[in-house]
Amino acid sequence: MSMFAIYRWALGLQTVAIQGNYYVTQDEVRNAVELYHGRNAVLLSVGGALNRRVAAMLPKVQRVRSDYKWPHAVQLTVIEKKPWIVLAADEGAVIVAADGTVLQRRSPEDVAPLPREAIVVRSVDPVYFSQKIINPYLLNALTPVVSVIRSYFPDQVLQMELKGLVMSPAGCSFDELILIKDDSVPVYVGAEAKMGTKLSALRQFLWYVGMDTPADETEAPIRYIDLRVDGKVLVGYGA
Repeated sequence: MSMFAIYRWALGLQTVAIQGNYYVTQDEVRNAVELYHGRNAVLLSVGGALNRRVAAMLPKVQRVRSDYKWPHAVQLTVIEKKPWIVLAADEGAVIVAADGTVLQRRSPEDVAPLPREAIVVRSVDPVYFSQKIINPYLLNALTPVVSVIRSYFPDQVLQMELKGLVMSPAGCSFDELILIKDDSVPVYVGAEAKMGTKLSALRQFLWYVGMDTPADETEAPIRYIDLRVDGKVLVGYGA
């Protein structure tokens, strides 16, 4: 047996440890790299072959980091694509990354918390997202709206509804946008015109009233916020 063969056998990959995964299973990752079993673990780790293989085989994965573990193991740290929106309906929910990759489908019976970093989109016909891939017209319609909202509220827990949504290859239009902050306070944004101006006024108002801090028990809670009157922020208080 040559020295190269001994070297390859002595350090041949036998164990793959996986961490960081949530939307992909460990079995999916191991199946993706199964063909490398027995090859030199050091070279696989340093050369990045395992990283490229997992990212190519599993669309939910953004990138992978590999670390060699003496003598026969490699630890893979999986960095998945981030949730961007959640398409929700009575039939269930679909968690989607910004590039349209479906990260997870949930049944109505699944009560696990939805990802806080994703905007929950309601009132969209499930026919647009019930198939294996998301309808591209829907993604084209939601991308500019969600991007504008996130530019003003990058960390807020938000839901949104688009009333009268019309989609086409050229873009989309809608009659009314309603945001729901913290699952309880509706914000009536209205039509698409001057949406940036309205959201800027909303951000300033929320900063002014300190809505993100615990309210005094004697203060009446905010019941709704209305931005549909040009240049005004109308607020309804009370239980």
